[in-house]
Amino acid sequence: MKKAILSFLVLMLMAWPLASAQEMTTYVVNDTQPECVVDDDCGEGEACTEGACVEVIPPPECVEDADCEEEEVCTEGACEAVVPPADPAECVEDADCEEGEACTEGACEAAPADPPADPAECVEDGDCEEEEVCTEGACEAVVPPADPAECVEDADCEEEEVCTEGACEAVVPPADPAECVEDADCGEGEACTEGACELDVPPPPEDPGITPDSPLYGLDRAIERISLKLTLGKSAKAKKGLAHARERLMEVQAMIAAKKMGAAAEAQEEHDDIMDDVNDQVADLGDGDIGEELADELELEAALDEHEEAVQELNSVRLKAKGALTAEQQTQVDALVASLEASAVEAKINVQVKKEKTKIKIKATQGLTDEELDALEAQAREIVGQGGKVKILGKKGRGRSTTETGEEEPEDEEPEEDEEESEEGETEGEEEPAKGKGKDKSDKGRGRNK
Repeated sequence: MKKAILSFLVLMLMAWPLASAQEMTTYVVNDTQPECVVDDDCGEGEACTEGACVEVIPPPECVEDADCEEEEVCTEGACEAVVPPADPAECVEDADCEEGEACTEGACEAAPADPPADPAECVEDGDCEEEEVCTEGACEAVVPPADPAECVEDADCEEEEVCTEGACEAVVPPADPAECVEDADCGEGEACTEGACELDVPPPPEDPGITPDSPLYGLDRAIERISLKLTLGKSAKAKKGLAHARERLMEVQAMIAAKKMGAAAEAQEEHDDIMDDVNDQVADLGDGDIGEELADELELEAALDEHEEAVQELNSVRLKAKGALTAEQQTQVDALVASLEASAVEAKINVQVKKEKTKIKIKATQGLTDEELDALEAQAREIVGQGGKVKILGKKGRGRSTTETGEEEPEDEEPEEDEEESEEGETEGEEEPAKGKGKDKSDKGRGRNK
């Protein structure tokens, strides 16, 4: 009986730690979900490192030529075969060769012997085919007599035609003589450019390409519009539209310099139409990942800043051209620049309003303070500038964003407590948030210094 009781007590003592461990583990909750556990959880070319998928950069195949096989060299980390230089051509024409030789595919070779003369193909016309005659031993086609002359003198032709070798041809006006040879031949504020006096203003920063004074301009714009329609995504369309609008600004600048105000006005109208389309695309942004939405708006805002600078450059051209333009031309230029400025400002305001709405959405869903929201925007702007992608994490990761490779760049190194948890702990929670905020500010400052 005593042995049974002792055995029972021993079993109870052995089972008690297991029961306690089970009871303790019941209350452990994993409130974070890593992006990956093993490499297979990641995409192609990525590996799982500390719960995050990171792009795997393979080591270079070589560092120096000695790392490669014989007759190979190391070029930018890869082994490539050595291509021997082509042999220079021995000759280009027969005159480069010796007497009795001919140049054949870059090499001098013995000239072929003259072939024996062919026997006469015919002796009389009867030896030839129909509509052929025998001429010096060869059958040749009968050439019908030429049509009678269309004219003898200019009076036999229509107006603006002349009689040339019996045929009436259109009069080709002589080319206009050069307007100038040097700058001194032009007026004040003008310079001689390829024989024409143009405004002495800075040229566009880039080659404007096909300008409105070209007959191909309409076709070029049609191809551009088709390309824009085939672009997928409202953000991508808005960005491509801004690039096209930037080209129109360069066209306006080139046409003003050439004093072709009608062509400049055509480019300005094309610019304003594009900016209207950009505004439509901006208005439809949203309904996706809030991080991507914020990144798109920051990219568009940066592009519009550059666009606004280009418009201001046009304004300086307008001011420099004063005195070299007629009063009518100056009025036209003033109207062109004013319209361009208005369309650029309108688009920038629309993007900024859209961005503020996105920030309000982020603030509401992530529970961020104004300071945290501003810090998040600054961090996202830096990531976008480096070509990365912005991703807003869950509530526990608020104030964070990720780059294109998926590496986290925390704004706050330690997440604050949830508002619900701080409200439930009335006594214990009163001091903790204060400590947390102090640490957040310190960490946030360190993050900015980085």
